Amino acid sequence: VKVILPRIDHLFQRRKHDLQRVLNNMIQEVLPLKDVELLASLITETLRQSLYVSNLSIFLWNDREKCFKTVRGETVPKDEHFSTDSRLLKFLATEDQVIFRDEIDLSPRYEPIRCLLSPDSWPGIKAVLPFIHKGRVTGILMLGGKENLKDYDDQEREFLSTLRAEVSISLSNGLLYNDVAMMSNELKRWAKELEVRVEERTEELAISKQALEVAYEKLQESDRAKSRFFANISHELRTPTTFILGPVEMFINRELGLVTFDQEKYLRVIHRNATRLLNIINKLMDLMKSESGSVEL
Repeated sequence: VKVILPRIDHLFQRRKHDLQRVLNNMIQEVLPLKDVELLASLITETLRQSLYVSNLSIFLWNDREKCFKTVRGETVPKDEHFSTDSRLLKFLATEDQVIFRDEIDLSPRYEPIRCLLSPDSWPGIKAVLPFIHKGRVTGILMLGGKENLKDYDDQEREFLSTLRAEVSISLSNGLLYNDVAMMSNELKRWAKELEVRVEERTEELAISKQALEVAYEKLQESDRAKSRFFANISHELRTPTTFILGPVEMFINRELGLVTFDQEKYLRVIHRNATRLLNIINKLMDLMKSESGSVEL
């Protein structure tokens, strides 16, 4: 006995030292990780190498689909999509600790979730590690038995408790990083779509501007043609009107001989209306000059 007991104690201390070293190494590797897939892979390999776990499953919260998804696992429940309002999640968030199968089967405090973690639903499960952040379950690790078929001893349970606390922080950071990366990708996609729309709209505006310029040039040409037309018509009307006024004034002034009273009366009517017509023609010519900018009304 005196020989065996010290050796047993030495083995236990060595085992505890080995687990602590494994945990320290894992923490150093976990800290810089931002990819939850890599984090799940690291947890899986660490537990298999240190505790010789026969099977395990990791479920992580998917914020886009609003449910838990399996990222690593051999043991998959009949319904792997945990509801956000399920009794199991609420219980795990309240307890915030590792739960072992023997405790679930024997302790009255686990009565509310005993049927939820029954061997029929979760065959082979020996321990449940909930990853909690700010009172919310962000991930769940289901551990099967060990390859040597022994139960988890006190050192291994302490190891799992410490591992759960460290992984909870890293997992929350990883999920947050994924959310930020997803938002960044969405913003890039929106920016690209907006850029394409701006380019399309700019091209449409350029085409519209070109069409407006063509229409404006045609309008200006039409306006110039109208001005030329009115100018020509005004000149054409002004010349014969002037030639009408000249002889009429000469008859009224008796420069071409004597006229009777009735003749003079009609001559003055002709003179008055010819003068009125000439004034109208002059106003039209002034209007054409104002539109061309050569004269201000």
